[in-house]
Amino acid sequence: MADKVFKLEVITPERSAVDAEVTSVQSTATDGMMGVLARHAPLIAACAVGPLRFQGADGKQTELLVGDGFVEILDNHMKVLGEFAEFSEEIDSERAQASLERAQDRLKTRSSEIDQARAEGSLRRAMARLRMAGRGS
Repeated sequence: MADKVFKLEVITPERSAVDAEVTSVQSTATDGMMGVLARHAPLIAACAVGPLRFQGADGKQTELLVGDGFVEILDNHMKVLGEFAEFSEEIDSERAQASLERAQDRLKTRSSEIDQARAEGSLRRAMARLRMAGRGS
């Protein structure tokens, strides 16, 4: 079993969200989903806002939402460094809905004072949070 297990860390500026021995991970990269098993080839990739699902060494499936960042895989160790990491029970749906509406309003304005990329990022994060919160754990 030891050859099928690897270490997963999910780290944000605020906390270490996950530090576990796992058998598989599915993560959202900027160019699509990626799957990782033990002894994966070394890799550095950009990750986008989206779900990260993993199966612990005990067989338990876990899912969390991870924000923009990077993934590093080296020596049977996967590190995810993201802007944020939230389990579904940590997401405030009302706050996410308000954020979605604010981002939509900003994008409709089309003013030179609006940072378009920032508003689009806010929209993506709010939509992902609402999807994750609706899904439950």
